Amino acid sequence: MRTLLTAICLFCLFLFPCAGHAEQRVFLDTDAPRYENKLYGFSFTLPPGQWDAMETADGEGIIIHDGVEGDPDNTSIHAYARDGYADASLQALLNEEAKGYREILKEEISPNNDWFALTAEGIQGNYVFIKYFLKGDKANILVISAPKEQKASFDMVVSSVVNSFKPGFGK
Repeated sequence: MRTLLTAICLFCLFLFPCAGHAEQRVFLDTDAPRYENKLYGFSFTLPPGQWDAMETADGEGIIIHDGVEGDPDNTSIHAYARDGYADASLQALLNEEAKGYREILKEEISPNNDWFALTAEGIQGNYVFIKYFLKGDKANILVISAPKEQKASFDMVVSSVVNSFKPGFGK
């Protein structure tokens, strides 16, 4: 038992210095929280409140929580940029994205074929909203999730973030 505890402690000591370099805390104004990605230029506004935000070290995205990370009773927002979408159709991407959910509640594809969105119930019973903004081979991907018990809050956060989201595909 003592050997196992020692091994776990050593593992944690090696893990935490690496984890510190993987993400960087971002401080958002509690009265008017806004995020702008410096590398890709996408941006959005959050509803007023206390948000915990960690930007990835590679600058491609951010993870935001309205509570303690890992707490199952919080809203989570993940926004990031990716490339490699040049040959993908919106319908194929939407179909692939929809595979991982218990139930699809709503699907939308833009008439201009530059974005798609879906709202779903996750495997663990949470609500999930996903929107892909596409331009050429690049995508901005927005994912918002919250427990079912927080439906009203989830709807308000989705509306606020989606209505303010400005795609960015590189500066």
